[in-house]
Amino acid sequence: MESADKKATKELMDKFEPLWQSKLTPTQQSSVIAQANAMLKKRMTAFPNYKNYLRCLIAWSEANKSAEQFNGWHEGLGKCITKLTTGKFDQYLQTSEDLFSSNALYKSEAISWIMSRSDFTFAFDSIPKVIFETGDLKAVARYDSSHILMTSGVLYPTSYKFYGKSGKILWTRTGLTEEQANAKLKNYELSVKSTKFSADSATLHYPKYFKVDLLGVASDKLTDNAAGREDTYPRFSNYNT
Repeated sequence: MESADKKATKELMDKFEPLWQSKLTPTQQSSVIAQANAMLKKRMTAFPNYKNYLRCLIAWSEANKSAEQFNGWHEGLGKCITKLTTGKFDQYLQTSEDLFSSNALYKSEAISWIMSRSDFTFAFDSIPKVIFETGDLKAVARYDSSHILMTSGVLYPTSYKFYGKSGKILWTRTGLTEEQANAKLKNYELSVKSTKFSADSATLHYPKYFKVDLLGVASDKLTDNAAGREDTYPRFSNYNT
């Protein structure tokens, strides 16, 4: 790594060495060595592959995540070596670092999706996945944000897909309270790279205008120009009218 970038390597090792010496157990150290050797056999490079691997380990340590999360993540990482291309493997490392450091399912300059709970679980069934128990999922753009409250689901990092279960969206940013208007979600799918999403088979509760709840599609979209936004989101489209 030093031969590739001496300065960047020193910055990494200044953080990694204390972690290696005091945080990782002998068993975990052995798994790190095995993982590093497996990456070498796949001809992965010092930058970005080993750099991103070390950054994941550092993020796990700095966020004080549990040994169970480390073990589940690292076990899946060993399987990813044989199942994923180098590009997909590196993509998974980036997602892992974001999850460890900020509970983020995805982060970019345009959009970030962040879960309120940090006790997610790593798993593997032909491809890696991350399981989230019930919490609040927040989408954050530069000048806007949106929430799916009390939702759970599974993230597939290599496809950037989140498959959610239940949840609720509100119209509070348009001045309506939760009691005045809300939409309950069932099963839904969203791309964490996107600034918009929609949920089929949702139920709208809006007693001011409707005596019974309506069935339809709930959707939301973030904008870069919140000041000039037309307050037409979130939206609900009833199946019948």
